[in-house]
Amino acid sequence: METGGNSLKATGPEVKRRVAYFYDPEVGNYYYGQGHPMKPHRIRMAHALLVNYGLHHKMEVLRPFLARDRDLCRFHADDYVAFLRAVTPETQQEQQKALKRFNVGEDCPVFDGLYTFCQTYAGGSVGGAVKLNHGHSDIAINWAGGLHHAKKCEASGFCYVNDIVLAILELLKFHMVSLVLQLLLIPFSPKCVDACGASSSELFSGKTFWSNIKALSDEEATRAADVHVDLFFSRSVCTCV
Repeated sequence: METGGNSLKATGPEVKRRVAYFYDPEVGNYYYGQGHPMKPHRIRMAHALLVNYGLHHKMEVLRPFLARDRDLCRFHADDYVAFLRAVTPETQQEQQKALKRFNVGEDCPVFDGLYTFCQTYAGGSVGGAVKLNHGHSDIAINWAGGLHHAKKCEASGFCYVNDIVLAILELLKFHMVSLVLQLLLIPFSPKCVDACGASSSELFSGKTFWSNIKALSDEEATRAADVHVDLFFSRSVCTCV
């Protein structure tokens, strides 16, 4: 069946899809703090598992470029990005008003290397979108990405920079769409499932959201067409372990 656009086409066993895999070896060093459920070191654990299975030989492994201020400001407010760049654990006590304004605190704490962490995971997702836009890859993976709770002017839900929005905006440079499908695949550990009161049959759940691009960019939203998204970005999901 003819689908048009740039959707993945049915392929035989002789055709290999080109996979771009973004990973920064330093990403597992970032630490949200004792007792915080968001643990970036799990990204390193996932990478180690991938390497031990030899899957890295089947992909183009790339270290993401750090997203620049102007890259982040394509969605986020300038003053919010400037705050993330400047705040440190040593200076946060002097910035109580800004911490409250930008919702940085218990759920979204200030930690060493916070801004570089944001640049790293955002750079991977935007880099994946660039690879797709230029036809250099069929699939892009960024385990560190998917921090979709972050808002234009504030942090939210362990997320500081919304790399999903930034990746969508990058895709919109080449793909004229009005809707984008965001698929979240959320695995829970048994301990987490028990704590949440879920049954074992709900151990792996999927959530699907349709995002209206108009909420992101009025100018881009005027370009309506069919949705053809080759991939979407994998995320590192925190659990209650």
